[in-house]
Amino acid sequence: RILRKDVEQDLPEEQIRDLYKKKLPVLEKYISSADDKIVKYTDHPDMNPRISRAVHTTLQEADVWADLVHDKYDELDIVEIDASERLPMEIVPFSSTGIQNVYEFINDFNESYKGIGTDKSKASKLWRSLLSNEVRMDTVQIKTNLPKLLEHLIENHGDIDTVCDTILREVETSKRPDEADYKARHNHLKILMNALDRLRDIPKISSISMEVWTSAVLSLKFIQRLSALLTPADDAQFSDLLRSKGLSPRKAKGQGAFDALIDTVQRSIDNTVRLVDRQSEKEIRKDKPKRAAHVVEVVSSDSSSSDEASLPSGVIYHTNNAIKKSCAMRGHDHEMGQCEDFLSLPPLKRRHMTEERLCWTCLGPRINCRVKHNATDASSCSNLKSVDKILLCKGCVDYGKKNSK
Repeated sequence: RILRKDVEQDLPEEQIRDLYKKKLPVLEKYISSADDKIVKYTDHPDMNPRISRAVHTTLQEADVWADLVHDKYDELDIVEIDASERLPMEIVPFSSTGIQNVYEFINDFNESYKGIGTDKSKASKLWRSLLSNEVRMDTVQIKTNLPKLLEHLIENHGDIDTVCDTILREVETSKRPDEADYKARHNHLKILMNALDRLRDIPKISSISMEVWTSAVLSLKFIQRLSALLTPADDAQFSDLLRSKGLSPRKAKGQGAFDALIDTVQRSIDNTVRLVDRQSEKEIRKDKPKRAAHVVEVVSSDSSSSDEASLPSGVIYHTNNAIKKSCAMRGHDHEMGQCEDFLSLPPLKRRHMTEERLCWTCLGPRINCRVKHNATDASSCSNLKSVDKILLCKGCVDYGKKNSK
């Protein structure tokens, strides 16, 4: 009887789970036992060839059935885990006016309730708690039928145009940031990048074919719709990148244009990170109350207030006059060569942090070079002759001499 149990293509998850956990172990035990007995029976002097062939055929059918159950169970990717150990997933109720498309919602739902309950109980949970009132009213007649519920959601909200509109809803309805507001611009770019990533993944998570996706997302009209979400500065960079690829900014379409847009947004995100950091440091300096302090190796405790007022904003302050090469990071009162935090930063970040604060030639306080030179030349270094020549970049030295730097 167990062999006549069909493993249907659309067999509910709970039935596959039941077959795998309850029926399959019994069958595999029967197969193992029958294998041993048929071997002995084959050697028996009164062996009936017809019975032997029938048993062999039955065992082959049993093996095929067992393999099908294993495959079905593996396809469901069921993870046997105690309910108390399962990490909860917050599922946002689905709405036709939300920012989550129907395929993302269904994938979250299936992942959250994998291996839990029957299809009927899942349908009840889905209908009662995870659908907007509008969608719920449209599905009253099928509220206990999970396959039909999911089919209804895809038929009514899963076409390519609806999915694209849903993905772009958040970024298109948000206010365009001011070019000079780097933080707002950075946040806007991250929302846009998230939308681009989700657009790119549509064929991976849905029943929408690559052909349909290409026709919609890579079209001239849609690429123009996406580029309209860029700030003027980012749009100019996008146009330059298109031209470098031999594409016309006014007629950009296809995979090349879509990839160029993603590349432009990612570059702008990386650039605005640096600009946000710089903007934050300026705000901190602006809001930080003035206090009496020593300037590294230059301003002593009896320096006049007028001398301190004339110092550049980037000067390094600390209270330990014994430090010769002060760390460039604020609040760090130690030698720069001993600071793991500073030395672990990427080169561009270290350059930005030391600009106008340290001399890039001798690594001493930048103000020293200015004071000792009494310099109108802000880039000169009074310690140039004492710096080991192996540490100097010949190209930079030649450039400095040529341009009186």
